[in-house]
Amino acid sequence: MTHTRWVAGLLALPALLHAQDAPKPQTIDAAPPKTTLPLKLVAKPTKAAITAEDLMTRLYTFADDSMLGREAGTLGSVKATDYLAAEAKRIGLLPAGENGTYFQTLPLRIRRIDPLSSLIAGTASLTFGKDWAIGGNSAINKPELETVFGGVIGSPNTISAEQAAGKFVVMAMPASQAAIGLVLGEGPLAPETAAAVGILVPAQVQGLLGYVSQTGMAMESGPAPTRVYIGASAHSRIFTKRPDSLAIGEAGAKVNINAIVDLKSVEHPARNVIGILPGSDPKLKSQYVAIGAHSDHVGMSRVAVDHDSILIFNRIVRPAGAENEDQFGSPEQFARINAELAEMRKTSPTRPDSVFNGADDDGSGSMSVLEIAEYMASLKVKPKRSTLFVWHVGEEKGLWGSAYFTDHATVPRDSIVAQLNMDMVGRG
Repeated sequence: MTHTRWVAGLLALPALLHAQDAPKPQTIDAAPPKTTLPLKLVAKPTKAAITAEDLMTRLYTFADDSMLGREAGTLGSVKATDYLAAEAKRIGLLPAGENGTYFQTLPLRIRRIDPLSSLIAGTASLTFGKDWAIGGNSAINKPELETVFGGVIGSPNTISAEQAAGKFVVMAMPASQAAIGLVLGEGPLAPETAAAVGILVPAQVQGLLGYVSQTGMAMESGPAPTRVYIGASAHSRIFTKRPDSLAIGEAGAKVNINAIVDLKSVEHPARNVIGILPGSDPKLKSQYVAIGAHSDHVGMSRVAVDHDSILIFNRIVRPAGAENEDQFGSPEQFARINAELAEMRKTSPTRPDSVFNGADDDGSGSMSVLEIAEYMASLKVKPKRSTLFVWHVGEEKGLWGSAYFTDHATVPRDSIVAQLNMDMVGRG
């Protein structure tokens, strides 16, 4: 599941802070799960057959704390992809990556915004990170740009290419999950004739400024449109009217934009893992059925949190996982959470945890694909078509690995006749 669900938390912040004052209706409330699963498991050799024991062994290995959350471009992802490649070789898959290996390395870079970047609206110099931010992989140096209002993001009525030509086109952003998806997506928000694109960020999602401008990873060759995000504190510096009172094409203050974006190589490579099980039919073996999953997760938290309190919160408030991400808990539920946590503390100490293990998302899918590969490789008579096994990286960053493989397939792309994707097999 991609990073957009984490960005949804930006919308949730006000509600989280006031969850007990404004409870939301709950639809699911599960009983405490009874389980005897161990925290650690000694790995056993896997068998050719698909078994629960094999899947458990693999998942405990792949989602272990030692994998550091498997974030793309980190040591944890390298360790995870090393494991996948070693297993692919052991069970007999042919390497189908680059240069005779199982790996396809993405052009991943560390993206950093230079603090000397500046945005001047009229005569006002805006403060980076508070009043404005920059998203995308390319620098912008545009002096004396005329500003025009381009309309509301997601609306069918927006500025024309002629009106936008050579100007700083500023769009109003609704405070919604759909709008966040659009502004962080790859699709155009304004006509290509615009010299630069700005977004008026509402106060409810002000955290978006910090999210888009933070130092982090980026695809060097990927489509990451550069956009200027303007915080609610600076709307009046751009336009004299409120965003909901502006007409499409209405002029605003002239701007000088100097956004400096630095891209540097990552310390650890981000790699797709690719292996082939050749088909048995001489005519059909040149065709491929692809089976895939994403190997990465979201890494580690900068601050360790109480594992048990989050476990109890998720069970009571969000038992269906992502399906309940809009649930923030009622006063009654928080009373239950606190009571259960207090009871647990009588026998168990606090367990601070900083690793996002990603057992379900998508350790379950990755290990299911590996288990399927081992079973198929053991068959005396293989499927007629070849099977292409791909473990994509960077899914949580925005489908980077799958997009890169699609654009740089290591087998003829038109020879892939089907794609089966395994994501979050264990959910629910």
